[in-house]
Amino acid sequence: AKKADELLALSEEYRKKGIVLRLDFLSMAGMPSSEIFDRLSVKDKLGNHAENIEIRVRNGLNEDHLPRMAEYTEDRTIYRPDQVSSILKEFEKIESKMDPKWPDLTKALFIYQTIAENVVYNGSTALARVNDVYTDSRRNLLGIVNRECVCSGFAQIYKAAMNHAGLKCQYVNKPHHHSWNHILVDDKIYAVDLTFDASGKTLTHFGTDKDFYKDPDHRADRREYPECDKISFLTPEQLKKCREQIRPVQKKEKVLNLINERGGIQTSRMLQLSNGERLGIAAVKSVKPGYFEYLTGYCDKEGKIDYNKEVIKFFSKEDLMTLPANKVWDEIQTIRNRQQNLVEIKKEEFLQELDNRGENGRKGTLFARNDGSKFALVRLKNPKYAEVHEYLLAEMDSDGKLNYMNISRIYSEMDLFQPQWKQDVADKLLSQKRVEEKVKNVGGYVGYIDNHHKTYNPALEKLIGNYVR
Repeated sequence: AKKADELLALSEEYRKKGIVLRLDFLSMAGMPSSEIFDRLSVKDKLGNHAENIEIRVRNGLNEDHLPRMAEYTEDRTIYRPDQVSSILKEFEKIESKMDPKWPDLTKALFIYQTIAENVVYNGSTALARVNDVYTDSRRNLLGIVNRECVCSGFAQIYKAAMNHAGLKCQYVNKPHHHSWNHILVDDKIYAVDLTFDASGKTLTHFGTDKDFYKDPDHRADRREYPECDKISFLTPEQLKKCREQIRPVQKKEKVLNLINERGGIQTSRMLQLSNGERLGIAAVKSVKPGYFEYLTGYCDKEGKIDYNKEVIKFFSKEDLMTLPANKVWDEIQTIRNRQQNLVEIKKEEFLQELDNRGENGRKGTLFARNDGSKFALVRLKNPKYAEVHEYLLAEMDSDGKLNYMNISRIYSEMDLFQPQWKQDVADKLLSQKRVEEKVKNVGGYVGYIDNHHKTYNPALEKLIGNYVR
């Protein structure tokens, strides 16, 4: 803080002389906190930022590599103090959710997934507005503030977030084409491509793809990046272990986001069950008129919600907060019974639609993902839009039965039953996370393959999503 004040005084002196004060950082490793850059984010009486303080974060971008692009490369690495503060706050927020006891690989995966879930790919030519400045923020670190970027932005953001968390990460670039990363964990190098996994909401390019450098998009200059010939590969077991460590944190985040969306918890109470377990019940604003909405979760010995266990969400016409504990539990059991009745209703609706519109009656195709989960996909007759194929996707329970409460409606411009694409459908295009996100946000999604390359186009998805409605 003292240094920041000294720099402010120095910048004022330089400003009068028309001199720009630039702080140059090689990476985000060891960067001061966002609070320090907030102190440097001074404004004049008109509300304008001091224009003679610049922060340069090179972050792996090297203008010597392409001399004719030197000016453009340098511009992408220069920020105002308030912009650096905004970037650092995003990184600090990610790190605040990480368990310090996690191994480095789990931390690397958590950072990777968090960015993938919160930043979208946008390859349009329009400029974005960040901190009152129009800039092509998608090609530098400001993409994490504006929540959109292109491949170079994804690779820059991931390297910076990793370095800030004390982890080793390299920016890799195929000039004028594509960017990705290498991470160094436990003396092993893994190749990761956040752009592809953020677009498809998958984990197929996080250190497991043995054909990574057979892909034309990843043909980097070995002279500049000799690490390309030294990469290792993660096993499914390693990845599964990391995901299991992360899952409780992600569940907690999902619940907290829901609570925040509904304006916070209205009332809450603890329920002691006859078997000795305790159940926390929180009421939030309901989206159903005349109903109360509740979140219930089992508590650990300290009375905190155990996110390793299921958090139940349900609606009730009665206010459970005013009922005795045994009545509350009876009400929860009643609601579970109602949910079971709802399963039968959903099943009947599903089968009825197959009888009315199923292209081959009730006959569908079964798919299996790499993680072992399975789902059934049934194509429906679509007399209105012949060029857009419509499907019903039903997840399968562990016992092999259809889960009628988890049925998605999907639209595609391609025939997903082509046998040569079956594996892509199962493991890439129809990953569970992507299905949930697309059905929630668009009412369906579009996955397609162009020249044997898996592609995702949000603009096309939106167009066809609206078209079939």
